[in-house]
Amino acid sequence: MNEDDKPIGGMLPFKAATVILYLVFIYQIAMRPLTLGANMSIGLSITLGVLHVYECYRYREVIQRAPGSVSRHTLGILVFGIFHMVDLKEAIRGARQTTRPHARLSGVRT
Repeated sequence: MNEDDKPIGGMLPFKAATVILYLVFIYQIAMRPLTLGANMSIGLSITLGVLHVYECYRYREVIQRAPGSVSRHTLGILVFGIFHMVDLKEAIRGARQTTRPHARLSGVRT
């Protein structure tokens, strides 16, 4: 399998790890309140939330150029952050590669 045939979604293990990390945060906050782990979970959750909102603002042009729903990509970045951005950039690159041959055949310059 060469690089062009690589399926989009190569960041899936990292996204799964992110969901597991969020579940650990929720467990710490809900089941062990007023402990160091719960306080750290709250702080990290707030920090990640602020950073992911900033990523949505910073990369809004990339989100709009990516194939698919803008809402879905924005939600993906809010939840997964930079791991979703890697998938978006691969999708944009893949969309560009699939449209170029058609543009060449139709006589449109790229």
